[in-house]
Amino acid sequence: MSEDAGQETVPARRTPRGRPSVMAARMLATVVTGLFIVIGLITFLDEATAEVIALFVLIGVAVACVLVAWWQAGLGSRALALAGIALAVFFAIVGGDDRVLLALIFGGPYLLSALLLWFGASRLARA
Repeated sequence: MSEDAGQETVPARRTPRGRPSVMAARMLATVVTGLFIVIGLITFLDEATAEVIALFVLIGVAVACVLVAWWQAGLGSRALALAGIALAVFFAIVGGDDRVLLALIFGGPYLLSALLLWFGASRLARA
């Protein structure tokens, strides 16, 4: 009789398939939001125009959406999509000549995070 016959084999634990995309989405949204806050505070701190105030309100909404994404993935994907659309529309309206580029830069990361979070949350729900 061999030595292995008496030992039980335990299958390796697999992580749910959606988990890496959920964490990637949350980290992307958090890093981008932090970067936008730092850039906004450095460049727009002295100005008090209506556009700057609206931008800070939208960044505040984005912070709330990121917190929701960390709290609950299913609801967070919708919240991040809302933040991405709101920022993209804002920069499409006030962006001037570079409105499409600004809309992609500011709205794109949130929309990508929403897509990743939705994908990961749907995979976790099925697992």
